Amino acid sequence: MGAYESIFKRRSFHRFPDHEPLTDADMQAVREAIAAATPLDPTIQTKIGMCPEAETSCHCGAEYCLLFYSEDKPGYLQNIGYIGEQIDLMLVEQGIGTLWYGFGKIDEKRRDNLSFVIMIAIAKAPQDAFRQNMFAAKRKSVRDGWQGDTLGVAGIVRFAPSACNTQPWLTVCEGDTLTVYRSKKAGKYGLLPARLLTYFNRIDIGIYLYMLEVCLRHEGFAFVRELPDKAGDGATELAAVYRDLKRQQEGTIARIARYEGLMQKAEAMLASGDPDAGELQDITAALSAYYSSRYWKEDFAEDEAGRLPPDLSRGVLSEDGLYDLLQACKALPRRSKSGLNAPQGKTSS
Repeated sequence: MGAYESIFKRRSFHRFPDHEPLTDADMQAVREAIAAATPLDPTIQTKIGMCPEAETSCHCGAEYCLLFYSEDKPGYLQNIGYIGEQIDLMLVEQGIGTLWYGFGKIDEKRRDNLSFVIMIAIAKAPQDAFRQNMFAAKRKSVRDGWQGDTLGVAGIVRFAPSACNTQPWLTVCEGDTLTVYRSKKAGKYGLLPARLLTYFNRIDIGIYLYMLEVCLRHEGFAFVRELPDKAGDGATELAAVYRDLKRQQEGTIARIARYEGLMQKAEAMLASGDPDAGELQDITAALSAYYSSRYWKEDFAEDEAGRLPPDLSRGVLSEDGLYDLLQACKALPRRSKSGLNAPQGKTSS
């Protein structure tokens, strides 16, 4: 499991369930996550420490708190959010629960001439305590936070955590450019004053930018990121611009090759005259899901535009060929060689 898969599993543990202490291996994973995190802006000095929860004002039942320090420079809050979310998702991958804890206080407000910014509470969590259905969570609709082509990422990245679930981002897609803004709407959200909301929402934007990049890479996009020199005026604040969005051909070719292999296997099984219906059903389900997805349409468009290597086998992009194969498989009795009912196929795409 990687960062993208961790997005679906992650939840904010406002109260941690009964947990076992972090093992030596868990502690090593925490240290490695901290060391592996890269900054949004490498010119801003940061430092990350860790202490028992009891040494902070956090009372969520966590075992430890990660402490984030930074120099006060333009973009420092966004930078901390970007760094922290990397660590957040890496820890979720290891089965460690997390919580961005905005109101946490500590005695050590300065470390190496850097100021304390925020903390993340952590503790070992059982697998069933993580999110089982991310889409059941309350979030703004895609159209409320995204304009233009969704690129297959808008429906996922909107689940980024944010203070009071404010989701202060607006993303605009125009051609090969994504522009991300932070809403500067004044007033209060619940009991949170506007000044504090602005503080936390700038951290939220950094969290969002990291998750956006994870989603873009998962969808096969390459990009060039640009950060503004200063915040803008008006109702929104420019956060980042992603230019030269290009779907990497390597990912497209690998996907076509995968489904081409499945199609050829299904054809060979049919030609044998006595296919294992259970295995064939699994293959058919995968091919059917691909055929009905936007990926097949995009791959077909790439082929029509002549952008695929001439020696690439791509019978799976033949609309009639794939349709006829699926119909032939569908007409088979849904029974295996053993006479038992074939298992339900697992859809994949």
